[in-house]
Amino acid sequence: MLTQFEIIHSIGTVCFILLPLFVSSAWIQRYGIYAAVFMTLVIAQWIVNQGECWMKSYEKNTNKHGTMAHVIVTTFNLSVNNSFMIQCVVDMLYCVSAFILASAHLGLQTLIIMLTIIFFIVYKAKPLARRLVVRLYR
Repeated sequence: MLTQFEIIHSIGTVCFILLPLFVSSAWIQRYGIYAAVFMTLVIAQWIVNQGECWMKSYEKNTNKHGTMAHVIVTTFNLSVNNSFMIQCVVDMLYCVSAFILASAHLGLQTLIIMLTIIFFIVYKAKPLARRLVVRLYR
């Protein structure tokens, strides 16, 4: 069962991920910077908090990989073993969405790229490599 907080958090995340698909180029040029700055701050705090969202302390779920992974696993009745991969995909889509929203600002796009690379190398690449190696040798 999903809590109200998990539902609101996941709806907000999905809205930010899908925002570049539903707004016009003119809107992105004019207002995209505001959403992109917020999303950049979220990515930066993932790095500061060792790969976790600061809002995770409010969650009651037992999934250690994040709210979106928990919501997707629960909603679609998937295996909990897929949570890490699901969260990696969601995090990457979030970073790509921030990059698209910052399309009018090269400096912010550069910052988003740097933060995304740091985040994925430090917190996602090592566990991902371990999982792939384990699956190859089974």
